[in-house]
Amino acid sequence: MESSVLFIGDAGEYWPTRLTEVLRPLGKLDVSTIEAWPSRSGETYSLIILDASSMTDLPSFIRRVLVRQPNAKVVVLSATSDWELGREAFQAGAIDFIPKSSTDRELWTAFHTALLVHLPLKRLPHR
Repeated sequence: MESSVLFIGDAGEYWPTRLTEVLRPLGKLDVSTIEAWPSRSGETYSLIILDASSMTDLPSFIRRVLVRQPNAKVVVLSATSDWELGREAFQAGAIDFIPKSSTDRELWTAFHTALLVHLPLKRLPHR
């Protein structure tokens, strides 16, 4: 199954490099910073991975992503296990909230599972 995946986060090399390796069997990974992301609005993605540590208002950003990419599945990577942030991400439309401490196998399983979810999902109403 070849999928188009977008990672939105900081411009460092660690996560894009790691995710490229993890996602290799699933599809192609594009990388964008938060600031550059709106310029990709013409492209369609199956999965969008967000780096929570790069965002000041994660729920709002998730909602903006889903307005532009309504059929994409949004997964959040987080360095914290803050259940309130996770709840807010789910309420905004994310389908998974994954710790950055996950192993490559755990990441692959989470992304693969996300890609198998059939959309449209019933999104929770925006506040």
